[in-house]
Amino acid sequence: MIMDNEAGSTVAALRDRRATIVAAMARYIARPSRGTPAPEHHEIAGALVDATFASFNGDATSAAVLPENLSRDFIVRFGDGLVPILTDIVGPDVTAGSLSRMNDAYWRAVDQAGAAAI
Repeated sequence: MIMDNEAGSTVAALRDRRATIVAAMARYIARPSRGTPAPEHHEIAGALVDATFASFNGDATSAAVLPENLSRDFIVRFGDGLVPILTDIVGPDVTAGSLSRMNDAYWRAVDQAGAAAI
């Protein structure tokens, strides 16, 4: 897939901050327990971040990296927190349009994984 300059810079800005994004998303999906995220939360957040990036790049197989035991609660919490957390982390480095496309990419990846989890 050929990306425009904005999409290419979005991917670069986000990939450069992947570890920070995964850590923030792990804390966010673990929040109801009010504790430190468990290794499971980091694993799930990492898989969802990677699937989102791949889907943003047009990779239709991105859902293959999602864990089979992914709960609906994690899917929804991740989706709810994605844009606010990305905005906090990347700030002005990424446009609102790119953040919207990243959110669409997340839900597309989840959909590709199968509606049973949703």
